[in-house]
Order: sequence, then C-alpha cells, then structure tokens
Amino acid sequence: MENLQKIYEDAYKKEWERRKGTSPIRVVDNSTGQVYENEGNFFLCGFTSLRFWCKGKNRELKRVLAMQGLKTKPAYGGGLRLYMNEIGHKGNGDFEIQKHAYSQVSNYLNGLGYMVYIDSMLD
Repeated sequence: MENLQKIYEDAYKKEWERRKGTSPIRVVDNSTGQVYENEGNFFLCGFTSLRFWCKGKNRELKRVLAMQGLKTKPAYGGGLRLYMNEIGHKGNGDFEIQKHAYSQVSNYLNGLGYMVYIDSMLD
C-alpha cells in the first residue's frame, strides 16, 4: 500500500496550484510589493475526515493504517475516523481543497477493496 500521507499531500498541493490565483482576497505589502493570497475560497471553513466501519476487509485497514503511523479515532454515530490533515499539509484549512485531497485518498483505498468515504461538515 502506498503512503497515504503522500497521496494526501500530493493531492492537496496539486489542487492548491490549480486554484492559485483564483482567490477572492489578495493582500499586497506596499513596502515590498509582495502579494499574499489565500487558498481557494477563504470563506469556506470546515472539517473533513475519512470514515469507515471496522467490518470485513476494513479490519485489515485499521491494522494497515496503524503500521503507517496513522491513528483512527471513534466517529460520532459509529465507525472510525482518520484526519489526514493532522499528518499532512495543513495550509489554511480551505474546505474545498481538503475535500479534494481526501477524495484522492478515499478513491485509492476504495480501489484496494476497502469501504471508505469522506465525511465533511462546513463550519
């Protein structure tokens, strides 16, 4: 199994580059001329995680995640959660970019036969 942190970080960085320059807010430092911009849509803040139930093949997934140093947490309503942004690129927490990166990890794991989905909520 590939390193999930790397999949997350690569997807996050790629989406950041794709959205670069589309930010609705830019700040210019008049003394240096440096332009600072936020990631994607500054106003969307939320929480995203991977969620799965520890049944069938997913029992193996919990062990594999532990071997990669990834810790799961109990999810409200059952199952387990994995927060990739605790180990990967944090950025400013842009919700849309995080969702994109999580979807890449989820697609990879689902392709290996695990049943994982994205659980997200706007703040």
